[in-house]
Amino acid sequence: MRQYKVQGEGLYLMHCDNCHQADGSGLGRLIPPLSENTTIANNRNQIMCVIKYGLEGSLIINGVEYNGKMPGNTELTNLEIAEIMTFVGNSWENSIGIVLSSDVEKGMDSCH
Repeated sequence: MRQYKVQGEGLYLMHCDNCHQADGSGLGRLIPPLSENTTIANNRNQIMCVIKYGLEGSLIINGVEYNGKMPGNTELTNLEIAEIMTFVGNSWENSIGIVLSSDVEKGMDSCH
């Protein structure tokens, strides 16, 4: 898991940090936090799809409504998404364990 988390941190800083912040706190009511976010654990496949294809519209995170647009990262591989998920899912009071590229491959079937 350590290698996935280390690789995931680098990818997070490259693709996600600008909006979700280095500490996962998000940006006010514009960008949802990733810290202490139960959606990550409870909706893993949905989060994988959001990382890859983005999201537009309303969602509720930790009881707060966010209504914006997150661009997709279609260039990311299943392995890279797994590494980002492993980093985010085990940082900032989240604890989901390792996410493997095979998990992402299966999870991508639920997109769209």
